[in-house]
Amino acid sequence: MADLAVGAIKSETAENALLEAAMRVQALERTTANNPDGRNFVNVSINTDAGTATIAATIPVTQVVNTDGSISFTATEYLT
Repeated sequence: MADLAVGAIKSETAENALLEAAMRVQALERTTANNPDGRNFVNVSINTDAGTATIAATIPVTQVVNTDGSISFTATEYLT
């Protein structure tokens, strides 16, 4: 997961960092060693005519009800 380690994202704006991170996750999803189940939860579409990028992510989560009644969600790891 060095592709997403602290300091790996080099973009200097929030928008570019989001795009860079999404594209790095997409690359990890395409790699069988990192994604043996072949899951495809992050999609990036670039529209060159409009000059826009669309990022869609469906992240598996685990829900827990805490002792105080609050609900916590934790992303479920699917990439190794």
